[in-house]
Amino acid sequence: MTATGKESRRVSEFFLAVLEGSGWYTPNYEMAEPMFWGKGKGCDFLTSPCMSASNGQFVTQFPDHYCTELRESDCTFTGFSIGFCGTDQNVANTSMPPAFNYFGNFTEMVDGFADNCPYYYGYSDLNCLDPNDQVRALLDGEVFGSQSMCFSGTLKKKVAYQSKRLYCLKQSVSD
Repeated sequence: MTATGKESRRVSEFFLAVLEGSGWYTPNYEMAEPMFWGKGKGCDFLTSPCMSASNGQFVTQFPDHYCTELRESDCTFTGFSIGFCGTDQNVANTSMPPAFNYFGNFTEMVDGFADNCPYYYGYSDLNCLDPNDQVRALLDGEVFGSQSMCFSGTLKKKVAYQSKRLYCLKQSVSD
């Protein structure tokens, strides 16, 4: 089970084993859901800091999981939502452990269970899977619904300056 409830809640084999180990439950392991966060990243993903400073820049060895530009928008890890990096507010926690003060200014991330590591956290009203969020569409072709995912791109011909935009688009496979 994941500690955060914002996006992609899962009941993992590990969580079912914890329930079984309590002696109170006999779980059906066929109901376990796969966990993709950190999959294939090795022990460093668990034992190393999620980010560090290098030449005045913040870097991470896991850029597909963590972000380094606070409040910047991008697709969430699962692609289900458009999200923001780490925090959308200026919240300082001067009592946080120094090891988790990645930005040097005690900025506290939204997810209290992530060791203050910044990742793209989905906006509550930009969930690509939620048809009620269709009112937030930027393009006529944007679709919010059960078969949609977040995509980034420019969707324009090349011009001198293009900035990345985020869209919820229906995913499909062509033969």
